[in-house]
Amino acid sequence: MVSIEETKTSAKIYITNDKLTEVTGELRYELRDFNNTVYLKETMETVVNPQSAQLVKELDLQSFQKQFKEVFLYVEFISEGQLLSENTCFFAPDKHLLLNTPTYSCELSTLEDISCLTLKTDTLAKFVEIKVKDEDVVFSDNYFHLIPGYEKTICFKSKQKIDKDKLVIRSLVDSF
Repeated sequence: MVSIEETKTSAKIYITNDKLTEVTGELRYELRDFNNTVYLKETMETVVNPQSAQLVKELDLQSFQKQFKEVFLYVEFISEGQLLSENTCFFAPDKHLLLNTPTYSCELSTLEDISCLTLKTDTLAKFVEIKVKDEDVVFSDNYFHLIPGYEKTICFKSKQKIDKDKLVIRSLVDSF
């Protein structure tokens, strides 16, 4: 599990391994703004000892302090080609973030009674919520952050075929 401890001028990235064996993988982090500009980026090979939590990286972010309302840190840990953990860290309270209204692109595919929705966005969408009009649906994930340059696939079961026009997608920026 990846975790981030932030202070007023820095961020510490930790990885926790609850397994009885060590885990090897790639830790990737990016400091980016909400519109996909990347300011810091690194990929590092990492070995995490069994049953431990270890500090992997400490970032000095003092030079970005004036931008804390419009930047965030995205961290992921990948082992054997599989995303094991990801996390985001914001440096200002949600109500102070300078979020833009996202434009979503989505692809909907259905096989029998299971539908999968793949989403992309042009700007950060925080706490994305998906609903289907007039139907009670349980999604494989809901209330997540959608980062520009990345895509997210959500699957769900439905009793009837779902058209894109029945989907309602909203995020934090839609709440104020």
